Amino acid sequence: MSAILTYGVPVLFVVFVLVIARRLRQKQPVADAIESEPVTFTRHVRVSFAGGGTTSRDLIVREHSFELPDSVEPWFVRGADAEMEVAIQRFGLFGKSQRCIAMMFPEGAKVVHLWLFSGDSDLRATWDALVRAGVRSVGPPPD
Repeated sequence: MSAILTYGVPVLFVVFVLVIARRLRQKQPVADAIESEPVTFTRHVRVSFAGGGTTSRDLIVREHSFELPDSVEPWFVRGADAEMEVAIQRFGLFGKSQRCIAMMFPEGAKVVHLWLFSGDSDLRATWDALVRAGVRSVGPPPD
C-alpha cells in the first residue's frame, strides 16, 4: 500500500500535467490568432458547464472571437464556430433559476455546452458583443 502512495500519486500528477500541457499545445495556434485581435468587450461572468461544474471567469470578446481564460482550461473560440440562445438555467446546485446565455461550440472532437450568467442588466450587452464577434444567435436576444 505504501508503494502505491509513494509511486502512484507522483505518477498520476505527472500524467495530469502532461495531459494539460498537451491540451494547451493543441490550442496554441488558435490562441495566438485570437489574441492578435483587438478586444471589443470584457465582462466578468459566472459560467456553468454541462458536466455540472461552475466557476467565475472573465469573458473577453474580440473582433471575430471570444475567450474564457483560465489557468487550467482556457477556451479560445472563433465567433463563427459558436451558437447561443437565451435560456433559463440554475447557477450552481442550489441557485435560483435565472436568464442566461446558453452557448455551444466545438473543442476538438467534442462539443462544449455552457451557460453564461452576467446579471439581467448586463445580459443584453454581453449578447450584443458576442453577436458582433460572429456568434450565431438561435432565437431572439434577451429583453
